[in-house]
Amino acid sequence: QDRKTEYIAGGVASLRPGVARFMDDAIAARNDGLLKLAICSAATKSSVWYVLNNLVGDQRLSNFDVILAGDDVPKKEARPNNLQRRQRKDERFSQ
Repeated sequence: QDRKTEYIAGGVASLRPGVARFMDDAIAARNDGLLKLAICSAATKSSVWYVLNNLVGDQRLSNFDVILAGDDVPKKEARPNNLQRRQRKDERFSQ
């Protein structure tokens, strides 16, 4: 964990090739009204936000409708029903 934080803070870590373009294409589709965007991770909220803020940046993040972390769901396991359950409770997805 400490090494990951050092890599991110030191600028050693970066998005994998193609991720920025993929996100930008998804954001364009969202802005065209074609879909809504979410990021879902089993990691803790503080860890998720640290990585996202440092690697993805505020400009891209502002286009996501929902960002969920392991703290936001009843069970941390990566299960689609956790996101679906949270989605039903989140009015940003029902608009």
